[in-house]
Amino acid sequence: MVFSKRGVITLTTLIALALVVILAISFINATGYFTNKEQIKNYYLARDFSQLMNAMEATGYNVEYTYPHTFEDNQLIVKGNKVTATIKETPNNKESSNSITYAESQFLRSSKLTSPSNMVVDCADFSIIKTNNIIQIVNGLLSKEEEKQIKQNNHLVDIKRDELKIKLETKANYLNEEQILNSIRINLENELIDKNFLITDGGENLVLKIIFKDETLNSVYYSSKKQSMTKPLAEDLNKILSTQLSFTPKPLEDDEEYSIPTITIKLSSKEKTIEKLSEEKTEDKGTKQYFVKRIVYVLDNFFQE
Repeated sequence: MVFSKRGVITLTTLIALALVVILAISFINATGYFTNKEQIKNYYLARDFSQLMNAMEATGYNVEYTYPHTFEDNQLIVKGNKVTATIKETPNNKESSNSITYAESQFLRSSKLTSPSNMVVDCADFSIIKTNNIIQIVNGLLSKEEEKQIKQNNHLVDIKRDELKIKLETKANYLNEEQILNSIRINLENELIDKNFLITDGGENLVLKIIFKDETLNSVYYSSKKQSMTKPLAEDLNKILSTQLSFTPKPLEDDEEYSIPTITIKLSSKEKTIEKLSEEKTEDKGTKQYFVKRIVYVLDNFFQE
């Protein structure tokens, strides 16, 4: 306990006094936001937007959320993980814009998500769209072309996993290449079947080919058929396979020969590629299995429901 000239002040009394002081300060701060309607709107908008971004971070699903309220005179300024709600600068309020109250809030930014870090959002009409761990904020109603572009940018495809048929086609020049390639094909086929993909000899919507070819760079090719699917898929395959073997993404030559969406992985039959995939060297052991696992990983994530 604490002693004073007038008597004894208990610890409970001190805590009560501290709470009164804290509540008084909080009340003073809160009244700063609620002295006029613009302050109320900005406070609401900043907090609401940051909580929406946190909700997008928390959910594992694709989401398209159109903001249900309209604030034609307000805007949100997003910088990093901080959002500032303020009034739009117009000829009518430009001179007094410095005196207009604004409100700030923060949201969590994840290394697993790609989200806007520097933009201005018009509060008159906006949507937040999350697809494949990419968050986009769109002002106004989306046109059909914008919807199409978002689907292309975020790898949304108009084909489902159970509609996809995969054909594994291999070509080899020499016996040792054939043995390596057949081993890859068998392992890949088994892994894809385990992930509920359908392996077929024909009539496919998408062909995945693995080909050995003399004097060529390791490459992932894609056709222009359903390019919104084949190009990003080829880029994903290229990105993840390149950590073990050197690849370059390219459009298919003589694309008119392909009447269906096609992804082709061409492997050089040069000595370095053969050595790595043969798993004969200790430092290269596991490359073949890694190669198979990475292909399955990309397809599995790309065609998630």
